[in-house]
Amino acid sequence: QVNMKTEKWFVSLIALALAGVAFGARVEVPANAFREGGWKLDVQFMDEMGSPYLLAHGMGLPVPDATAEVTFPKAGRYRLWVRTKNWADGAPGRFKVLVNGVGEHVFGAGKRAWVWEDGGTVEVASGHATVALRDLTGFDGRCAGVVFTDENGAAPVGALDVRTRPVDETVTVDLVVVGGGPAGCAAALAAARRGLSVAIVQDRPVLGGNG
Repeated sequence: QVNMKTEKWFVSLIALALAGVAFGARVEVPANAFREGGWKLDVQFMDEMGSPYLLAHGMGLPVPDATAEVTFPKAGRYRLWVRTKNWADGAPGRFKVLVNGVGEHVFGAGKRAWVWEDGGTVEVASGHATVALRDLTGFDGRCAGVVFTDENGAAPVGALDVRTRPVDETVTVDLVVVGGGPAGCAAALAAARRGLSVAIVQDRPVLGGNG
């Protein structure tokens, strides 16, 4: 018998993963709402950051755009915020965010920490729009999400944070696997296929570890 801190999933998180979601005049586009193109979704720091992020690792060659289809509730001018960081001197991970092919601000050249960087304002029509991440360097551009707010809106607080709330739950199983990386997933599957009841304990809201 084991007392575990289990993580509860919510329908709202599933919706965020599928598409940009509008809250009044705010539209959120999490990293995992993008079709990755040449960017890759990195989940290894979710327990620290509260979200995955997209990484443009092109060995010095810009990678193809990551794109997402977003619905804006009304036409008008929105302020663009991007969660990103400048991770090294010289700002090697620079990129742009294009809305229907338009975007001038260069991200990834600011603070050496994860911040919500102000990308200025964009004019959009109501309805569907394509948001694209345009890699400029091929050297590890990093984007943990995009948020559109009112033209004079403040920087997002807690937006796109998918950390789940722990809940005490007691279960009785034959086998407990601690760690949901590749080895833990394989062990849990192998045991379950042999008829054992299995609990797998993971400190992130996704399986796979650093893989």
